[in-house]
Amino acid sequence: MTKDVMKVNQLIAKQKFNAALRCLDEVLSREPSNHFFRKQQAELLYKLGKKRESYSVLSKIVQQFMTAGFYTKALASLKHMKRLFPDKVGEIQEQEHIVATKIAEEPPPEKHQTFATPDEGIRLVEATDELIITHGKHYHPQADEIETTIEPPQETQELDALVNSPLFRLFSLNELKPLLDMLEMRSFGPGEIVFTEGEKGASLMVLVHGNLRVYVSNKANHNEQVRILEEGAFFGEIGLVTGKTRTATLTAMDNVEALELNSSALHNLAEKHPEVYDIIIDYYQRRMGSPEEVEARSRQ
Repeated sequence: MTKDVMKVNQLIAKQKFNAALRCLDEVLSREPSNHFFRKQQAELLYKLGKKRESYSVLSKIVQQFMTAGFYTKALASLKHMKRLFPDKVGEIQEQEHIVATKIAEEPPPEKHQTFATPDEGIRLVEATDELIITHGKHYHPQADEIETTIEPPQETQELDALVNSPLFRLFSLNELKPLLDMLEMRSFGPGEIVFTEGEKGASLMVLVHGNLRVYVSNKANHNEQVRILEEGAFFGEIGLVTGKTRTATLTAMDNVEALELNSSALHNLAEKHPEVYDIIIDYYQRRMGSPEEVEARSRQ
């Protein structure tokens, strides 16, 4: 699938939209349930002036996510629709409010259920290989670099990110609707840097699609990979609470979609729910205290 992603992205970058659409059609004939490619198909149809077909494809994606109980993914798709179809904002917002209702009404997971803590992601077995981040927008590993060994993810029941987030479950339906309205859709291509350690942080993000590599600087000022974030993780939180700069560099492993909450929106929410900051600080402290991160930062 990686080759297909690269080929489609290259054709889009060259503005060869018809060729990219034909390539996507071929891929989707093999992988009809690949929603990310479906979204790319909808965007290409839009670029080619086939707006009605584009809207239909995205609407079907939203309905499929809603039926499956993936409300965060449905919300991200609606944000995508709102960006493409500003003339249908009212209709799309009605669907967003339905998503908010579903999230608010969904019962929390049973205590006996086990699933990965959203912020932890997949931890590294070996954190000894130095991986250098370039100062440009993308990171391109060299052929002679040693691959870092990563534990495979355990098979667990897939849970919706916003439904099971302790942050978003704080709010009533009436409070959740404006909160979800505040979320913005962000997209990143493979290798693209989401943010860089040391830069000022002004937003929190929820990872909706794809995976992110997390790097921290050691004492030699080299960057080491310490974990991988999977769908459902939220990150970038500490800059909103403390005003500190980013504590890690994140790069996209593949095509990534995230929902972003900016600082002003979070501060407005915290006026009614001051415990928001306690939850975020707790997540941050557990992340910073992981053995992999402590070891990486102390290495010469």
